Amino acid sequence: MNETVVIDKIRIDGVVFDSLKLTKMMFSDYCTKHHINLIFALLSLYNDNDKAVSYKIKLKELCKIYSPTNARIKDIKQLTKKAAEDLMDLQFTIPNKGKKTLKLHHWVETVEIPENPSDDDYAEIVLGKGIEEYFSQIKEQNLVYSLKYILVLSTLTEAKLYRWAYSKKGFNNDVPISIEDAKLLFVGKTTITTTDFIRYPLTSAIKKINEKTDLHIEFEPVRADSTYKTKITSLKFKIHCKCSPKKARTDSQKKSDKERTKALWQTANDQAKIIEQQEQTIQAQQDQISKLTNENFLVQENKELQAENLKLKLQRASYTKNRA
Repeated sequence: MNETVVIDKIRIDGVVFDSLKLTKMMFSDYCTKHHINLIFALLSLYNDNDKAVSYKIKLKELCKIYSPTNARIKDIKQLTKKAAEDLMDLQFTIPNKGKKTLKLHHWVETVEIPENPSDDDYAEIVLGKGIEEYFSQIKEQNLVYSLKYILVLSTLTEAKLYRWAYSKKGFNNDVPISIEDAKLLFVGKTTITTTDFIRYPLTSAIKKINEKTDLHIEFEPVRADSTYKTKITSLKFKIHCKCSPKKARTDSQKKSDKERTKALWQTANDQAKIIEQQEQTIQAQQDQISKLTNENFLVQENKELQAENLKLKLQRASYTKNRA
């Protein structure tokens, strides 16, 4: 699909295909929550529009995605310019199959914006050449969620934690992660103290995710031994999806469902035949009643005619007698 797709409104419930492995470059030191919003919005558009690579997106919508809490009309010129610059800066890597190398790609090839933009203008965005290869590999990662759950999160830490937790939500047991790995993954540095890390970025991010998204997260610090004073070495997470997905059915379940459907259909068919027979019986009874009613009317009418005829005969006999 090569034609340009015009986007007047970006669907926030659009589907995002994600991969923690393929998008590591998105979470480099310079990456911000604004970057994440832009890229995931473009990924959802790519998925919804039959893999189109060229888009005309209304600036007002682009700014809402870039900065959901600050997309004021008077800031649209500044936000548009910043969004365009950020889009051109963003990169991602794809493992080069068969070789021990990585391909470095830009998410966006070109961005064209008006010199003096207004909220009714459009930004023309052409996605990078690596997007098709990225998308073909990303679908194998089986990490799919709604764009709206990324947009409602405020910080990069919240987005990182949500994506990581979403990739682990199928686990039935506790999900462990070392404290150093958690710091590096969620805040991008290990220099922050464990106490400060748990007190603010982690606890705050979990609270926001639990309030605003489809996940519920709990965690428990794990210490070197059972004493409270020992060092925290890891974290243990419990991750639940509020809207539990349907589980894949087994062959026996599918067969049972098929037999149940067949039995229900047979029951419904039998009931339909019984109803049809009942309707025929009712109609026959109504016809009989109508027939009897007509016969009773005719009998009554015949009696009245006979009475009238007898009356006339008596009158004629009386008249004949009087004449004589």
